[in-house]
Amino acid sequence: IKYHNIDDIIMKKLNDKLLNIKNLDCLFFLTASREDTFLKPVYSILNELDLQKRNYKIITSDVTTGINLSNKNISHLDIFELVQIISKHLESDQIGKNIKNIIYEKLPQVKPLGYKTIESFLIKETLRSFALLKICKYIIEKINPASILVSDDGEMLGNSAISISKKNKITSYALITNLMNNAPIFTDWFHADKILTYGYHGKKLLNRLNYDSDRIIVTGNPRNDN
Repeated sequence: IKYHNIDDIIMKKLNDKLLNIKNLDCLFFLTASREDTFLKPVYSILNELDLQKRNYKIITSDVTTGINLSNKNISHLDIFELVQIISKHLESDQIGKNIKNIIYEKLPQVKPLGYKTIESFLIKETLRSFALLKICKYIIEKINPASILVSDDGEMLGNSAISISKKNKITSYALITNLMNNAPIFTDWFHADKILTYGYHGKKLLNRLNYDSDRIIVTGNPRNDN
């Protein structure tokens, strides 16, 4: 099958799957390298939403999360294959060529240690990031949910979804499921409008990292709380 452009690929692959999804209270974007740490808290939230008869949909883009959700018989939309298709398409697309040229031009100027060995990695991940942005844009604007929730803010899927949601004035939430620390990397880690933290320990750490208290919501930890 030949496609004219990236938007054409996304529309053909997703349009039927999104056709009957309407009036969503929340659209989840989940990435979980470990079920016990990152998905177990979400299961409790989904159970509560089911009890309240709330409408929600789950999007995931990695094999591990997709398998875990399938094993729990939790309905979800897995975009892993679509991300690969678009990333591959971008390799020969003009957009992809422009991205490659920028990396080829800028990376030698910065000259990080072993930069020649990471060129291909940077190109691959940049194309994947662009693919995720385009897919998230289509899904979010097509569904127009009341809110979105990401389980791992700071990760590529979560960042993409939050970025698109902000442009569409859709409230975004980030769920912190694990104990944090005040390492400097976390000062620019959480980009959601509201950060749901596991308790006052998490809130204090976020404050120390200069996150505005108005963005922080102390929820308890659904990993341990029923």
